[in-house]
Amino acid sequence: MTKEQAFEKALELMNQGDHHALRVHLVQHPEIVAWRDASNSTLLLNLFELPDDIQNKAQLARVLLVAGSQVNARRNRQCPAPIFSAIRSEQLDVVQTLLEFGANLRIPAHPSTGTVLDYAIELCKEKGTDVVFSTRLRKLIYSYTGGKIS
Repeated sequence: MTKEQAFEKALELMNQGDHHALRVHLVQHPEIVAWRDASNSTLLLNLFELPDDIQNKAQLARVLLVAGSQVNARRNRQCPAPIFSAIRSEQLDVVQTLLEFGANLRIPAHPSTGTVLDYAIELCKEKGTDVVFSTRLRKLIYSYTGGKIS
């Protein structure tokens, strides 16, 4: 199986939400974890291009990160880091997983909009009426920044 074929198979498994099969596949093809496709995207970056309703997204991210995916990788300077995509899609279990693996909240969210941390703070303000979401996101931010949000 070529790298391209192994990469495509991994994408299929991710699309199915099958983190167990993905783990086995990455053991058999460890070189694809850091490999980039024609669009300069890694498997982890591709995970955030899949629909938000993919099952087991946090577990899929964890499998990729344990296998060696770079948590702060971006396709280019204009494309968001995985942590921004996870926060924007309001998938807090994925946000927590990325933070556990060292995601940088101070990485630029977009060239003109500040950092991911700035975006998360604004999102908490916007979601003020959704107390469960905003409280959980604030707790995640505080726990991984040592209580510093500036």
